[in-house]
Amino acid sequence: MSTENPTIQESFTLEQLLAKEFPEPRWVVDTLLTEGLTILSGGPKMGKSWMALTIGIAIALDTKVFDKLSTQTGSVLYLALEDNFRRLQVRCKKLLSQEQIPNDKLIFRDTFKKMDAQGIQDLQELLEKNPSIHLVIIDTWGRAKPSTNGKAANYETETLYLGALQRLAVDKGISILVFHHTRKGTGNSEDAFDDVLGSTAITGVADTNLILIKDRMTGTATLRMTGRDIQDNELYLQFDAETVRWKIVEKPQVQPGETESKILAAFEEEEIFGPKEAAEKTEMSEDRVKKALGRMVEKGFLLKENRGKYQKPFTVSLPTQKAHPETTSTETEGLSPNVTSEEDNINPPSGSDNGDSVGQVVVTSQSNAIPVS
Repeated sequence: MSTENPTIQESFTLEQLLAKEFPEPRWVVDTLLTEGLTILSGGPKMGKSWMALTIGIAIALDTKVFDKLSTQTGSVLYLALEDNFRRLQVRCKKLLSQEQIPNDKLIFRDTFKKMDAQGIQDLQELLEKNPSIHLVIIDTWGRAKPSTNGKAANYETETLYLGALQRLAVDKGISILVFHHTRKGTGNSEDAFDDVLGSTAITGVADTNLILIKDRMTGTATLRMTGRDIQDNELYLQFDAETVRWKIVEKPQVQPGETESKILAAFEEEEIFGPKEAAEKTEMSEDRVKKALGRMVEKGFLLKENRGKYQKPFTVSLPTQKAHPETTSTETEGLSPNVTSEEDNINPPSGSDNGDSVGQVVVTSQSNAIPVS
């Protein structure tokens, strides 16, 4: 891949702009990662680092992400700022199959300068020395972000430096994937991207925003995406604790919880109501009802109308109470067959470095030059 984007031009007249033929954006991962800056946010201990490593290995070894999404083969620079080389080695051994032959296209660093002006300049120089790099993974923004003082400074800093990363990615025609966190105690926002930790500059500057949302009822996760060059979409994923891989699954059928069931039972189909009416009919606190209503919109149990009103669609059906506690095939119909506990979905099986080695991991220290593939 060339080190400069041939479409870059300082200015266009209207006539020149309309006559110019621009190439389509390059897809590093089909329908998921295109050139530019992508922010992937999610809660702690959800398996984001496993996802980052899976993506890096797939691009370096020309395999598919989540076993389904095609990749553009190339070199990957992985800034694993929350890990060390020993942990990376263990994870790589778990992820690589016996048939996969490691190469020198996946390059690791466990330290790097903060992504201020100097850090971004250093990254640019590395990319110029290694033009085969298609993807840069930064795990996480919290470790790479320059220090700030106050909310205003935080917004200005993130706008400035994330904006510089975005411009660098566009100029080089590569993808920069930054992993980030969501706020604690989230999940009730009607727009999931409002839960991204930090200022609105993070989602505003990025070309693509991805957010990983865990569904504790089904053991699956939703990867929601929106951006300038991609269609708004969702992928339904499950983390396999045995293979430590994310895989695409069918959309799970979610049943309403106790609070949600009470609200649904209190209103007729297509009836429009607000939080106050729902609280009165269900004899629950208005605060509890408001939180539940937000979740119900996300799950598709309710439609959000104007002025804080909600509507119960005619398609919602309540679960039938069973006289016996045994779970029947009817009750589990539509659920993913491998529903496991949260811990099973997040943590890989216990183990250490005593597994069979399937190849070596290419690493460099802060002081060494990155090898050219």
